[in-house]
Amino acid sequence: MIKQLATLLIAVALLNLTGFGQVGPDRSETARGVVSELGTGPKAKVEIKLVDSTKLKGHVTDSGKDSFTVVEEKTGTQRVILFTNVAQIKKRHLGFGTGAWIAIAATAAAAAVLIGFISARCRNEPGSC
Repeated sequence: MIKQLATLLIAVALLNLTGFGQVGPDRSETARGVVSELGTGPKAKVEIKLVDSTKLKGHVTDSGKDSFTVVEEKTGTQRVILFTNVAQIKKRHLGFGTGAWIAIAATAAAAAVLIGFISARCRNEPGSC
């Protein structure tokens, strides 16, 4: 019984030492990478979900080795957040999405066709314009 228990403990210890079960980078490393990619300032907008399920929206104002500072969008308060407390972090894309760009292009094409028809009509019937 003691030999089996000792064997089991050694096996578990070896699996922990080899990092068995680690799939990808640590959450804190991912958060650190996103923050360093974005930089700081009003254009560095992020959406953050913390380990305690708190959600934040704002922009990054400062980044350090172990933490970063976010100014919350709604309240304007600054919060220092440890990278280890971040469960998920996403860049916030501001501007037009794909659907909006398609609508803009379709409207521009329709306007060009309409101008072409009006121009052709004016050339063929000078008095009608």
